[in-house]
Amino acid sequence: MILIVTNNKDISASKVIEWLEIKNAQYFRLNSPESDIVETLHLVEGKIKISFSKNVPSWLDPNTLSVIWFRRGKIGLDIKPNLNAFDGSIYLPLIQEHLRVEKSVVDTFVLKYFRARSINTPLLYDINKIEALEYAQSLGLNTPRSILTSSKSSIIEFSTDKSLIITKAISDNLIIKFKNISQSHSVKILTQEDIFSLPDVFGASLFQEYLPAIFEARVFFFQGYIRAVAKHHKDKNDSHLKKLEDMDGRMDRIVPIILPREVEEKISKLMLKLNLESGSIDLLYSKKKREFYFLEVNPVGQFDYVSTLGNYYIEKYIADKLIEYETKTAFTN
Repeated sequence: MILIVTNNKDISASKVIEWLEIKNAQYFRLNSPESDIVETLHLVEGKIKISFSKNVPSWLDPNTLSVIWFRRGKIGLDIKPNLNAFDGSIYLPLIQEHLRVEKSVVDTFVLKYFRARSINTPLLYDINKIEALEYAQSLGLNTPRSILTSSKSSIIEFSTDKSLIITKAISDNLIIKFKNISQSHSVKILTQEDIFSLPDVFGASLFQEYLPAIFEARVFFFQGYIRAVAKHHKDKNDSHLKKLEDMDGRMDRIVPIILPREVEEKISKLMLKLNLESGSIDLLYSKKKREFYFLEVNPVGQFDYVSTLGNYYIEKYIADKLIEYETKTAFTN
């Protein structure tokens, strides 16, 4: 049995499942937050027993799973606390945070109970971007000059050559949803005027040199399998800023590319160092130095457009690998 843990908006997982169905593979899809399926955890005389929620099929047994693909979401404790008594209380945020930590402790333990071969883990969904940059540098990948600071004077010193710099989120972007409106911060370019208008001290932020690029590359990695596409922006000046404006109707040009073997090998080593078996990597090809630069890696990044526009059929490859693990387990048992 193949278990896919994700959410109901994951197009990439849906396309993999289409291939599993074509090949008559046995699978079950758990969508977050419905993937919080653990109702009771028993620890008696050194033995562990987990009882699932009623919404889980009775035939889903952790002991019969061949492979779990953690695309998005996680398997966790089904906890629905009644906090109505604390509505309006100044203590409500503290209680909610305490419960979140407690749930995280149990969820981490529950992961160990599932003995099946797992691809990726929810424990590594939130990759440390600073650590990833450090590892990339240590492996010989080019990275933009970066600085993490809360000091205006440090930014001025960092940009002494009067070049443009950008600022971006230290971790994942904050997304705020209200009714039918969704807002998020994004990469922003800073001019010298912007820098000098900053207060002397501000919240710690990540800044990087702005690198004009010939194109950006989105790379998908799955257990050493690497496929990439190049994105040529309609506006040569907006590369690296990931703007989405298409008011004039012109589209970005996206084409399949083959990365240099040296870059692929370094990406594979980076993913190994980060303990990631799957993920999307953002690169850019510098206009000035004609070299690839590593920007970041996202363990749960979408790969649908890489597969479709690159004509790679990545979904079929992943389905075949999942079936291969299932077959090996069945043969072993």
